[in-house]
Amino acid sequence: ELDVEELYESVHREPADAYYDAETGEVVESVTGLDFDRAEAASLWEAADYGDTVVIPLTVTEPELSTEDVEEMLFRDELASVVTYLYGSTQNRIDNVVLAAKSIDGLVLAPGEQFDYNKALGERTTERGYKAAGAYSGGEVVQEVGGGICQVSSMVYYAALLSNLQIDPRSCHYFPVSYVNPGMDATVSWGGPEFRFTNDREWPIRIEAGVDESAKSVTVRFVGTDVDGSYVEMSYSTWAVYNNAQYPETATGYKAATYRNVYSAEGELISRDLEAYSEYHYHEEDIVYPTPTPTPTPEPTPT
Repeated sequence: ELDVEELYESVHREPADAYYDAETGEVVESVTGLDFDRAEAASLWEAADYGDTVVIPLTVTEPELSTEDVEEMLFRDELASVVTYLYGSTQNRIDNVVLAAKSIDGLVLAPGEQFDYNKALGERTTERGYKAAGAYSGGEVVQEVGGGICQVSSMVYYAALLSNLQIDPRSCHYFPVSYVNPGMDATVSWGGPEFRFTNDREWPIRIEAGVDESAKSVTVRFVGTDVDGSYVEMSYSTWAVYNNAQYPETATGYKAATYRNVYSAEGELISRDLEAYSEYHYHEEDIVYPTPTPTPTPEPTPT
């Protein structure tokens, strides 16, 4: 006798695509699907004589993504690469930037996973190696433990934009920064403001970050899979802001509007969307106020 159900359970399996397991850092192998018609198998068995070989038709279904497919596509493309420089930085600031870059280097984001800059770095303390360096806080330039780590967060933000990823909370600096174009920066502090983005692509993304101290440069790369060959170019516009009631014609800062321009692999513009508005304040010593016109001294009246 043939137990068709037992045979089915031992043979049947659903096809399954291979995929990248972010926890183990390995590719989970694909599964080839196997199936047969149980009613047909029972009928073929009943019709057979003793000594006959019964051949049951087997349906083989290959997965859409085999193990080899995933291994070939995984981290095959550079999605973005941005470089900024540390000219004029103190050694304390450079050391903080190096620690920040090491904290995110090699980090892999699975599809749908969110990157949290504060969470990735952890609290910046002297016990963890961070040092006091110049930073913007409360509208002032101060010495703060971890000063300089916003240069790395800004590069990550810029790379995320160029990789066409979903930006979650992001804030610009209070004062302008010199290491990136207006509107392309992201300020971060422990306890807020925050910077986060989500990998809304179909494939994992790996962040690569490093500092070349001899060249005084910081490089952030996003590596993933560019399925359709599309790419992003960022553009921006700026205009002056006048916020001093006493001197209404004196610029006290400027605003920036940034735009995300998505192009096809052939270079055709697919979309152009407003990304963000940013407002920057000039340092008080850099604001050029008008020079008061001296009041003329009246000539003495002859007596």
